[in-house]
Amino acid sequence: MPFTAMYDINDPKITQTMAKNIDEDFDDKSFWTTMSGNDSRYPIFTKFQANTGEVKRKFLNTLLGDGVQGNTDFNKNEDKLTYLSMSITQNIFANSTTSEDTRIEQHIKGNSFLTDAAGALADWRRREFDRTVFASLSHNCTNIAAFSRASPTGLYSITNGQRTQDLCQQIQATDTFNLRSLNQALQHARLGIDHYGNPHPKVRPYRINTENVEGQPITQSVLIAILHPMQVAALYNDPDFVEIQARANERGMSNPLLSGQIGMINGCIILDGGAWDDEIREAGILTSKVLDIEKAINEREKVDRGGVMQMSAYAGDANGETACGLLLGGTSMLLCSNFKSQIRIEDTDMGRKKRVGIDVFYGMRKTHYTGYTDEEKKSLYHGKDFSCMALVSAI
Repeated sequence: MPFTAMYDINDPKITQTMAKNIDEDFDDKSFWTTMSGNDSRYPIFTKFQANTGEVKRKFLNTLLGDGVQGNTDFNKNEDKLTYLSMSITQNIFANSTTSEDTRIEQHIKGNSFLTDAAGALADWRRREFDRTVFASLSHNCTNIAAFSRASPTGLYSITNGQRTQDLCQQIQATDTFNLRSLNQALQHARLGIDHYGNPHPKVRPYRINTENVEGQPITQSVLIAILHPMQVAALYNDPDFVEIQARANERGMSNPLLSGQIGMINGCIILDGGAWDDEIREAGILTSKVLDIEKAINEREKVDRGGVMQMSAYAGDANGETACGLLLGGTSMLLCSNFKSQIRIEDTDMGRKKRVGIDVFYGMRKTHYTGYTDEEKKSLYHGKDFSCMALVSAI
């Protein structure tokens, strides 16, 4: 970020240049950039809504009636359009930093305050946004693949009425991430089956691949699995995964679809999402030991879901640590913003010091539609995560 240390804070070109560089830095470094766009196939579906504190998104339910046949009048069995909806609270997210006396900054310490401040604020913006996405997607999941090495299916299950805690407390220290359990989770995600064995909205494809197999076109839906580094390490040690990777290397790996891709299994892109770290406020996959995610959860989410479910709900047997990997498809999350940075620069302390601030106006939530009438509440999508599954394993 080549900003000069000598600047006129009243020159709008300075703030415009800083904002532009910060936005470009965000696009280059955010984990979620390549998975965001204004198309419903992206996991983070972005749609700009200017100057509105509360944004409402609607979802048109599928028509499920039998219709009519032959000479029967239309009105003998007519369908009715019904909608589900969700609200997202937009807010201003801001931070600032103030220099020492500019003579001390520049002549004694040799600092270029404006350059350093712009770089630090750009890094803050990226980390806080990425942390919000990881925490939001992990919060109070309605479809959970709890990994089991002993179960014939590779996954634990529970009965209706039991809670997330009841499911995950079955996870033993030996139930680390493995290919057999992942394949079962992928099957459930594509068929639309939750951890109760009940119907659940399917994880929608991120994209559709078509391959030619012996002259026949075969289509395959592609999903995205984002894993904790220790889940990735366990997968690398899984003999089944090692064998698949060896065969893939013999054929020659195609170019990765996403930055950071470490493999592709059964139509699922595998990404290392890094690890959430509260001490340095770094973004990544959360574990059951993360203590507080409330600041990262949208205010409307707290209202609609009855508060915040802490990550400890995903803890394994004897409170053993688990990681909450994410299986995502199209429109896993809704983001409302044009997401442009605003830079503020001002003199302070009677002109001896400078303050630089950044703010961004946006709101986002994991996609989770709700019905309000009895008819709307009958929808499969009512109160369910739209295109997201938690991949919970011991670490």
